[in-house]
Amino acid sequence: MTLDDRFRYYLGDFFGEKLTLAVPDKYRVFKRNHIYHYLGPNNYPMDFRITPNRKDNGVRPAWWWGNNKGFAIDFPCLVNSADGTGSDGLPTLTMARILGKERNGILYKACYGYCWGALERFQDPFRWEEKENLPVWRGVSTTGNHRKYTRRHFVEKYYAKYNVGFSPLHDPAKQCTHPGQKGALSIVEQLKYKYLVCLEGNNAATSLKWSLLSNSIVLMSKPTCESWLMEGLLEPFVHYVPLNEDFGNLPEMLEWCIQNDAACAQISENATRWMQPFLDHDAELKLHNQIKSWYLDNVALTF
Repeated sequence: MTLDDRFRYYLGDFFGEKLTLAVPDKYRVFKRNHIYHYLGPNNYPMDFRITPNRKDNGVRPAWWWGNNKGFAIDFPCLVNSADGTGSDGLPTLTMARILGKERNGILYKACYGYCWGALERFQDPFRWEEKENLPVWRGVSTTGNHRKYTRRHFVEKYYAKYNVGFSPLHDPAKQCTHPGQKGALSIVEQLKYKYLVCLEGNNAATSLKWSLLSNSIVLMSKPTCESWLMEGLLEPFVHYVPLNEDFGNLPEMLEWCIQNDAACAQISENATRWMQPFLDHDAELKLHNQIKSWYLDNVALTF
């Protein structure tokens, strides 16, 4: 897939359009997980509080408008904050969008440190044949309302049978009390397992990036949203092993994996190849700047 192909894919339904839009008042007020009319550098919405007890009053504008390893949103635009996926049919820059919706936003490489930083020096220390023939999953309990079946559904089904469970949180007040809460596992500890389950959270599954890059294989249900990773183009039995929407066929698919080890090793290799273009930092920056130039040339926002 060429950079031009990806450029068109990220723009989605807005490719080829030239727009002049009067920005509704509701987008001038900053809210977490919502569309915001960003006015450019040094115009941060300092009236918003994410975690009021922090010394900086909880305002962390760098999450959305910092350098972001060069992938900065440093120009006037409509942009989703945090995990927002809505676009209201507008050319909204977003870290993730719901699949199957028309005019569902323009993807950009958001939250580099959190979503992509783990790939910078990523190495899987275990070869395929060295890994345990078992599944693993760790994550927080939150799931966006775009999914009918949540992470809690998955953990309730399988925490007693497999090494899957909720990770402990740093904030005791937000700690999950579900019996499926288990001890934290580092990425390297999870890489000991051959079968990496990936579950969507507030939007796309953050762990999917390093999981696809690894020497393990991903098991997941069909994506309902996509990020810069272009999850909507991943194919079952080519890049991952599919689970049902309600995760009920996990035991069956694990048995399939065990009985088809060579095929799974090939799927793992396919997934790793899928991830390679995202590691070319210069090409990624070129693509980001192409999207920025398109936005500045083709979207005019008025009050």
